[in-house]
Amino acid sequence: MKFLFPLIAVLCLISPPGSAQGQGPLLARFPYVPETRPEAVFDLRALLSGLEPTVFLQQNYSLPDHILFSEAERVWVEQLREGFRLVQAGEFEASKDIFTAFLAEYPEHVPSRIALADIRYSLGDFAGAEQAYRSLLAEHPNHFQALNNLAWMYSTSADEAFRRPEQARELVRRAMVTAPQSHHVWSTFSQTLFAQGRFEEAAQAAATAVNLAQRGGAPTDVLVNYLIQLDRTRAAIQATSLMN
Repeated sequence: MKFLFPLIAVLCLISPPGSAQGQGPLLARFPYVPETRPEAVFDLRALLSGLEPTVFLQQNYSLPDHILFSEAERVWVEQLREGFRLVQAGEFEASKDIFTAFLAEYPEHVPSRIALADIRYSLGDFAGAEQAYRSLLAEHPNHFQALNNLAWMYSTSADEAFRRPEQARELVRRAMVTAPQSHHVWSTFSQTLFAQGRFEEAAQAAATAVNLAQRGGAPTDVLVNYLIQLDRTRAAIQATSLMN
């Protein structure tokens, strides 16, 4: 499943009130530290067998009011809050303007770059979304959200020019090496397999997404979407068996 609109994780190290001059180190407070991991040989069975029970920490995606920002920074904090609120409300054009303006000031802020790419995808600007994802991956080749979301676009795009199942599968394989226990990645992997007519494998991947989502306490609507995806793969298996 597409991992939409990553909200901002706030760094714990906060500057004291005396530092509130100028814009301040805003990027340091909205960090992204890319991990460089060696490319691994992809083995579906090994990944499945290695999924041991895990305690999934609930991520806090809010921006606490007590954090100390400079006055110049606070303007952007409020803008980003509003941008993500608009995204969640489906008001993509308005949210696009906010993130475009923010990135003009802070072009290296990775979460906002992902958000803007996702917004473009949601608006049907597949060329713009592709360019944004690819640009980010050129700098951070193991960024699993960019890998996952581009793979999802290549598997589901309404524009046939951007339906690229083979590229999608390769991208999601790379994402899975980086984040093998992400239910979003397993759902996307299921979709790429389904698009290639590999329904048995798609069902297995969808079942894994459901399992990981349940164990991780994913929202109900996410879990329902995965169950629908699993039912669809099973229906395709049944229909195929009747034809043979």
